[in-house]
This record gives sequence, structure tokens and C-alpha cells, in this order.
Amino acid sequence: MAECEAQPLEDIYQEHCDHNFDSADKIVTFILRLIVLAISIYSSVLVLLIIKNSQKKQFWPFKLIICQVLSECVDLLLALIFTINSSCWPKACKIIGYFMHSNWLASLIFMLFQCLIYFVLIRSEFLFNLIMKYLYIILAILYLIPHGFLLRVLLDGGFGPSGWYLLNGEFNFIFCGFINHQIVGFWIVPVSTLFFFSILFSVFNCIYWHRLQNKKELRYPALRIQSILLFPLVYFLAWLINFLIRLHDTDSSEQNYCPQDKMNFFFYIFYQVLNLGFELHLTLGAILFFYIYKGLFGMTSLCDWICLRKRKQGKQKKKLIYQDQSIQAIQLK
Repeated sequence: MAECEAQPLEDIYQEHCDHNFDSADKIVTFILRLIVLAISIYSSVLVLLIIKNSQKKQFWPFKLIICQVLSECVDLLLALIFTINSSCWPKACKIIGYFMHSNWLASLIFMLFQCLIYFVLIRSEFLFNLIMKYLYIILAILYLIPHGFLLRVLLDGGFGPSGWYLLNGEFNFIFCGFINHQIVGFWIVPVSTLFFFSILFSVFNCIYWHRLQNKKELRYPALRIQSILLFPLVYFLAWLINFLIRLHDTDSSEQNYCPQDKMNFFFYIFYQVLNLGFELHLTLGAILFFYIYKGLFGMTSLCDWICLRKRKQGKQKKKLIYQDQSIQAIQLK
């Protein structure tokens, strides 16, 4: 232990790369990590395909959802590429960590922005129309903000190899993330703030959505506003659990990458499930998207959606009328 604490992080990381698959625990973790990332990417891509193949991608709620999901996909793809490379990419790990966290932060900003737009729509149609006029410019700025915000962390060497412990107490570098004290000011605080206001605006929207029900063209989305609250709640719960379980594992200034005592087997299973399963909250978000919007998109079966089956032609006239109404409803003009 004392010898490890005297070594720089780069040397410990290189030792990990030299003995990357020397235990069954590492191999199983590697395989499960690939599976979880693949499932999360697939479910996110399904959301994009559904919107792309519909006649509704030009409407603002789905433009925001597309931006959010694309940011999530960039984060997931970088994590997948890093994992496929056996988590041994010393020179690229810092830049990968930077872009992963920038896109993750961008996805949360887009989620907050969607909650904010509904809030603005309820309070002021003038401000809502002003936002719609410059929507693309605003979206571009929102995407670039986290990249500029986290650039200081990158330049200060705040991103690097991270991960979690194995059963035998060895640290397994399987991730690129924050590795110093900057995690508080540049991650915990901004992420907590984004979740707080997303939930706050969503609660307000749930309470006051009825102010829109007298506007005929807004009838359907007004009802859906109540469901938007589920997304920040689910994402916040997943982030909070992941943060708490890995809080002790992320600060390299405390030599937390050095070997620890062997874990209790049952706690280790719990520990691994929470670490490996974190990205699955995006899959849960995709399933929520299906159930909230399935009527609007004419989808009936979750299995058909997952398997990319095309919906049958020849819908009843009543169904077509409902879809026409839904198309008008989602415009929110």
C-alpha cells in the first residue's frame, strides 16, 4: 500500500494495462460493461429513429429530445470505444473524459431547457415565441456551454483514468472521469443545480398545466406535460445512487486507486450492479418515452418498437383523426 501511494497515477494505470485481463473478475466486468453500453446505445438510437421516421421531428419538443439523446449517444459511444480498447488508452483518456462529461452535461441542459420552455409557455406566450424564433441558435449555445465550462478541468489535468474496485480490492480502471477535487465545483454543483431546476419547473408545469387546456391546439401536449416530471426524477435518482456508491473511488489525490481490503462478496455484487447498471437509466428513459408518446406515433407494442417492426398499414379512421389532432397539438404555436 505504501509503495502504491508513492507511485504516480500514470504508473499505476500502466500496470493495470499490462495486466488487464489477468482475472475472471476483470473479464466479467469488461463483458458486462460492453453489454450495458450496447443496450443503452440501442435504446437511445431507437428514440432517434422513431422521431426521424415520423412526421413530427420538425416540432420543438422533439428537436429538444433529439439534441438530448444525441448528446447521450456521444457520451455512450465514447465510453464504448474506450471499453473496447480494454480501458487502456493513456494518452486519449483525458480528452475522452472531457468530451464524455461535456456531452453528459449538455444532455442535462437540454432536459432542463425542455422543462423551462413548458414553464415559459404557461407563463408567457410572447417569451415562448421569442425562444422559438431563435431556437437553433439557443440550442447551439447550450451545447457549447458545457464544453467551455469543463475546458478548465481538462487543461488543469482534472480528467483521467477512473473506475471502481474489484472483489480482491484491486482498482479496475474502466472509466475516464474526474480525478481531483474539481469534481465538486465542476460536476457535483452544476449537475445538482440542473436537476433541481428541472424538477422544480416540472412540478410547476404539473400543477399549472390546466392553464393550457382551454387552447384547443394545446390540449394533447398539456396532458403530456405531467409526464415530463418523470425524466428528471429518474435521471436524478440514478445519478445520486451512482455518485454515492463511487464517491470514495473518484479522488486520485487520496490515492484511492491503490489496493484496498477484500470486499464482502454480497456487498461487491451490489456494488458492481450499481456501477455497471448506471447507464441503463437511459434505457428506462427510452421506455418512458415510448409509453408517453406511443399514441402520438401510432405505436402499440413495446416489443414491436424494440424489434424495429413497422406498424401495420390501414389504420382505422378514428386512429387517423387522433393522429391528425396530435400533430396539431404538438406544434404549440
